[in-house]
Amino acid sequence: MAVLMGGCCDLTVITILFSMNAFVGCMPDRGGVWETREPAHRMAGDWTAGEDGGRNRLLRYVMMATEGVQRSARCLQRALDENALLGITIAAGQLEYALINLTSSTDLEDSETIRGIEGAIAQLESVRVRMIEDKKSDEIQNDLEGVRILHKHFWRFAAPKRKLGGGDYCSSFKDTVQTAEPLTEEETDRCLLQITQQEIGECTLWDGCRHMMVEDMDCAGYSGTHQMFFMLLSWRMGCGDHFSPSLDYVLTNCSQRMYSQYCAILNSAPNLQTRDIFMEYALFGGISGFEEFLKDEVFLHILEWQHEDGCFYFTDDVTRVEDSENSVHETAVATALLGVYAQYYSLLSI
Repeated sequence: MAVLMGGCCDLTVITILFSMNAFVGCMPDRGGVWETREPAHRMAGDWTAGEDGGRNRLLRYVMMATEGVQRSARCLQRALDENALLGITIAAGQLEYALINLTSSTDLEDSETIRGIEGAIAQLESVRVRMIEDKKSDEIQNDLEGVRILHKHFWRFAAPKRKLGGGDYCSSFKDTVQTAEPLTEEETDRCLLQITQQEIGECTLWDGCRHMMVEDMDCAGYSGTHQMFFMLLSWRMGCGDHFSPSLDYVLTNCSQRMYSQYCAILNSAPNLQTRDIFMEYALFGGISGFEEFLKDEVFLHILEWQHEDGCFYFTDDVTRVEDSENSVHETAVATALLGVYAQYYSLLSI
């Protein structure tokens, strides 16, 4: 997702999720203290995990994630922005799969959780359709409905739940030094556009894309999230068997590298400069099925960072929110990630 710091963004490539330019060079401060405090807004159910530790807690977390998505959607509907549109679309698809998970359990058929998710999906669809129509009437002339990844059904899936494999990647984390040349947005735009414009299973790639996005993996920072996004899209497009080594192998390898960076931020306490990339790591790792990225403590802190109006700001001082710029990019990333959390907790609860 491109971070828009005022003015209009070039929207010729709507497929780009995450910008490599956002907060480039910001590293976490060592020795940070990460304390949990109750958010300004009240959540459904108890704020703490509670003592049951079982299904009721998981269902409560599903609702907390769903309500978080709804709040952020109300914030994003004010933004005529492709990041907002894509974040809402991913969240909608993930909530639809959460609904599939929960309705498979007969004792939940008419539950408050089911009704809450159904209401959230209807709200997101209303916002999504309105945003697309607004963009069509704005400077965009493209048929946005024809862009595959802007359909919520593209994101209605659950990756197989799996572990990162051998190695304690979190306790042995190191600051990652990016050794490869950072990818440019123009280069990654070309590759992401190419993979999403093909028919499912076609998988004809420009040779430069295969080398840059898969073979020459660095998996660091925003360049790394672009590579992860490309691999995730390739998998969803049915191209898993068109890579050597296999797409699953390179996706796992990249996730392992990215997880060490995720842990570096986690262990030093995410701050205003690192929250955005931290949530991107969690989003891509989580949506790819790696459970280590979807920690309860991170979920609760994301809800804590969210302000009552649903937005994420460049300040944690609630008294200064009205004077602070809302980070559309960070809010959009959080929206998608909360959708992934809702789907993940729903799967664990059945």
